[in-house]
Amino acid sequence: MERISLDEGIELMENLVKFKVISMPDFFVDRIVRGSSLETVMNQISDKMATGGGSIRNMLQMEVRGGNSVNTSYALAKLGVNVELIVVADKLSENFLRNTFSGLSNVELSIVNGKPGYTVALEFPNKKRKVNIMLSDVGDVSDFGSDKLLTDSWNKISDSDLVAIFNWASNIKGTELADKVFTTANENNVITYFAPADLAERRVELPAMFTILKENLKILSLNENEARVLAKALSCEHLPLEYLSKDIIRAARNLNKRTTIGIDIHTPIGSASAHGEETFFEETYKISQNNCTGAGDVWDAANIGGYLLALDPNIRLKLANAAAGIYVSSKNMEAPSKEQLFAFFEGKSEEMDS
Repeated sequence: MERISLDEGIELMENLVKFKVISMPDFFVDRIVRGSSLETVMNQISDKMATGGGSIRNMLQMEVRGGNSVNTSYALAKLGVNVELIVVADKLSENFLRNTFSGLSNVELSIVNGKPGYTVALEFPNKKRKVNIMLSDVGDVSDFGSDKLLTDSWNKISDSDLVAIFNWASNIKGTELADKVFTTANENNVITYFAPADLAERRVELPAMFTILKENLKILSLNENEARVLAKALSCEHLPLEYLSKDIIRAARNLNKRTTIGIDIHTPIGSASAHGEETFFEETYKISQNNCTGAGDVWDAANIGGYLLALDPNIRLKLANAAAGIYVSSKNMEAPSKEQLFAFFEGKSEEMDS
């Protein structure tokens, strides 16, 4: 197959307006809390508890839209893709969600009435980068089965270019939902994309789940922690805690062979993609990190864009790494537009955080 250049891949991104993606089912209201260090905050909490409670002030916080499906959909829309977002929300949170997407005419919201998820994301420096710990109440996301989808949604799934299901780990009906949705999608030649989120609490279910899904699932997206849990559950070679690029490549290749599903793994040092006989790897870009919560969702959005455009895997990974890099370096936690990606690759760093 003839390879295209990075410049050609970037130019092709103008064609993303031709595509339609269906995304589901999680919506969270996120509160980001940033601390100077985990040790400092824990000591402050212990001191307050010892004296009967009280306030710890000067903790930087912000409330933002959350949920893997919502964040990825927002980032996809910023790249020009047409998105149908199917999520759980009540009246109050629906208003918050609609306001979030009010400036994007290429997003259609389909709301299933219920309690959304709520997350407190604690961000702390850890060695040379920031990490987050998510404290989540998953709400009615935990009970989102295929019965929640109306006839109109099934028709839209059949007519879409790609359908993506996120946060299986929070949804006890996630396997049933993914099985029904991906079967319908596959019957209509729709690309299927699965980003299951933190798998640790449901690792015993993983072998059975992938036995069910492997016939109709094309792409499985994981971060390094999720890949590590899945490798152990499927008795693949262990991905070490301190890993190198060769370890990520090996993990992607082994998981692809074990599941027969296309495997994409994104990490702070680089991303790998394994489909059949070929495995690709691209290093991340060296960018100052201002935030970390939601970076994987932005990576997924650009990665999905690459699949829609049928880009060569190495070009797709470069674009996804760049999108995530722009996001983590931004001060306002804003997913990049196509123009910001173009500027990034042209070296116009001053335009990245506008």
